[in-house]
Amino acid sequence: DQYEAEFVQNFGMRIDSYGDFIDYPHAGVLNTHAFLNRYPTTDTNRNRARSRWTYYHFLGVDIEKSAPRTTDPVALADTNNPTMNNPACTVCHEILDPLAGAFQNYGDEGRYRSSSGGKDSLPDSYKHPEDPNAKRLYQDGDTWYRDMRTPGFEGGLVNNPDHSLQWLGQRMADDPRFATAAVKFWWPAVMGADAALAPEEVSDSDYSERLALFEEQNGFIEALGQQFSQGINGGKPFNGKDLLTEMMLSPWFTAAGIEDGVTSTPAAIGNIGARRLLTPEELEAKTFSLLGAKWGDDGQPDPWRYDNLWTNLDDSYNSFYGGIDSNGVKDRTRALSALMVNVAERQALDMACSNTIMDFAKPKSERLIFTEIEADMEPDTDAASQHTIAADSREEPDTTSDQFNLSAGEKTLAISFLNHYYNRLDNGEEERNDLYIKSVQVVSTSGETILNVDFKNENHADLRDRFNLQDGLRCGNFDNASFRFWNSECSLDLPLLVTTTGTYEVNVSSFGRQGGDELTKLALSVKSDAASGQSNGARQIKSQIVELYDRFHGVELDINHPDVIDTYELIVASWEGRKAIDRRSANIWPIEDCRWDNWRIADNWRNGPDLTGMKYAWNTVLLMMMSDFNYLHE
Repeated sequence: DQYEAEFVQNFGMRIDSYGDFIDYPHAGVLNTHAFLNRYPTTDTNRNRARSRWTYYHFLGVDIEKSAPRTTDPVALADTNNPTMNNPACTVCHEILDPLAGAFQNYGDEGRYRSSSGGKDSLPDSYKHPEDPNAKRLYQDGDTWYRDMRTPGFEGGLVNNPDHSLQWLGQRMADDPRFATAAVKFWWPAVMGADAALAPEEVSDSDYSERLALFEEQNGFIEALGQQFSQGINGGKPFNGKDLLTEMMLSPWFTAAGIEDGVTSTPAAIGNIGARRLLTPEELEAKTFSLLGAKWGDDGQPDPWRYDNLWTNLDDSYNSFYGGIDSNGVKDRTRALSALMVNVAERQALDMACSNTIMDFAKPKSERLIFTEIEADMEPDTDAASQHTIAADSREEPDTTSDQFNLSAGEKTLAISFLNHYYNRLDNGEEERNDLYIKSVQVVSTSGETILNVDFKNENHADLRDRFNLQDGLRCGNFDNASFRFWNSECSLDLPLLVTTTGTYEVNVSSFGRQGGDELTKLALSVKSDAASGQSNGARQIKSQIVELYDRFHGVELDINHPDVIDTYELIVASWEGRKAIDRRSANIWPIEDCRWDNWRIADNWRNGPDLTGMKYAWNTVLLMMMSDFNYLHE
């Protein structure tokens, strides 16, 4: 009666006065607004739904399955308060209704003593029945229905109606079923599957297997519940963190499976070792930890979101990927559907390309993904190096020298130009990067020269015939005294016959013409057979594959594992397919497109050139890894 308020323009509702504060009887989860609104009540339900779910969540008792429910119309024809008098009803209501009475102070919407005057939460339909012939049961001061059982729990009666939920909470916590129910409550969240139920039909073909699974699992749950109530490993009783830790350390969570013949216990049956499907939020967190990016995050704050962030898994596609809205959808999906598979593949497609390019653009020490390899390491690479050429004069070239350990056999020395640049100035002149190769020499440690090419002193026609070179390559051609690279679309490949395994020195004399901000860059690589998988590059690629399986799928493999071999073959196929096309880019627009969600802050789209085709190949592997069962499950 003392409450007064008024609306003030440009301000809102202003409270001028209010009545006395109510000493709100807190009872943990039981009288939180979330719990009471999740399980609302009505004039006729009378808190029975709240009672049913309280039994289920906190005591592990499913009242609806506790007794057979008859459908005989004769047995259900009783109209004399059947929940109190009809045996077909009382079998459940004797247990259900007293606990419902413990919620007596909370109305339909979960507010404390919400009726007019704040004395109780009883509806007007009970206090003042519309039927003039109906007997009025309500008496002033009542807080519960007189045509229902007295509020209580398991034979005990509430001693103070003002604090009935506090009374109930204490007695439930003292009930031996409470600790075991806590384990069952958290089981689906931790294990990704409901705790096993005892089979009901003896005639079922898998009855004995399901019974064995239930008995084994239930024995573990009851033993853990006992520890939980007394203190796990010497800890305090009812410590929730200790309980979750113990569950995650148990074989029911950690086991990958049980090998045939290793054990004959019932634990070998059923879903032990089953992997749990990650929720949208968990999958997003996993991807962020591995890639350093979230799908759909463009780097710009979203003021309409509580976390200032809009992402695809947490927002756009959350419900499509089995998420919940805590309103109409309250149960998370535990198995992939066709729609969810599409969402997972879309995430992999959108993120693999851009994150591959961005990761290779960083120094190896700062990378999150490709920590064991460089983008120019190809399956047929035995050795490789890169150099910056400072010389800009034909008369005073730079001479680079590399020591390569090479195995015997037929190989190819590939010389590449890395940083093509061209710009036409306003005055009509042009500035560009060019690379000029004057001579190439390969010498063994014993002094044997196995390759010697001097573009100044040798006849270019003879060189074309000797090395099967094509004049006018799309990346360069012969000039008067050198081979000139004018762009970086291809390499100069020189056949190399290594007669003896050992160390060889590769000397290249070159100079460059600078245009733009960078000096000319030269790359050397010695190529051999890719299919055999025995080159130095193949071994490095397999080592990186092993690392990716460890980080992305959580499995430890060696380089000879069939999965590693299959993935290597996927890389080779992707790499060979990429080399067969003219355009050398990790993504060819508009046929292919990298999703540069954070290009505004990273600017890494400029690192898209893919001269070797290996960025595309690694992009393919990352796409495979991120759409695999082992990535989407834990």
